Amino acid sequence: MALSTAMLLAMSGAIGAQGNGDATHTLDDLARCHAIAADAARLACYDRASATVVALRSSGALIALDRDAVRKKNTAEFGLGPSRKPPAHARPDDFPAGIDQVSGTVTEVTSSSYGRYLVAMNNGMVWETIDPATPGKGETMVVKRGRLGAFRAFIGGERSVQVQRVR
Repeated sequence: MALSTAMLLAMSGAIGAQGNGDATHTLDDLARCHAIAADAARLACYDRASATVVALRSSGALIALDRDAVRKKNTAEFGLGPSRKPPAHARPDDFPAGIDQVSGTVTEVTSSSYGRYLVAMNNGMVWETIDPATPGKGETMVVKRGRLGAFRAFIGGERSVQVQRVR
């Protein structure tokens, strides 16, 4: 009994106080409970940790994301705005990998202005060429994130051209 009480007191410091604003480590705290050998102490740890998770989820301080859904959303938004960087405190495996390129097949090419073209791809994206280029329908187009927020398209294996996402 004394050992269990001592373990409970020791573990009470391992689970962060509710409302301390640090939802980052909440799931790690929950995982630490798994390592406790004594049943009563492990259960008490899980009870505290799960209460913290429930409270943080209810307040909106802790959210759960589906990695595949986030990756699909990031791909769909590729080129439409500033890239999203993971928070500084995030572990690399906690944040879905950033999308650095997209590819597809050119489905339509229309003249824009001043030698520019609007290039529609089979994935629904539409890009405008900035550099002179005449893409052909059916060609493969790979758009990569470049320096300083620019995007480069490799169309049909040719040299890259600067593009911007229209929609």
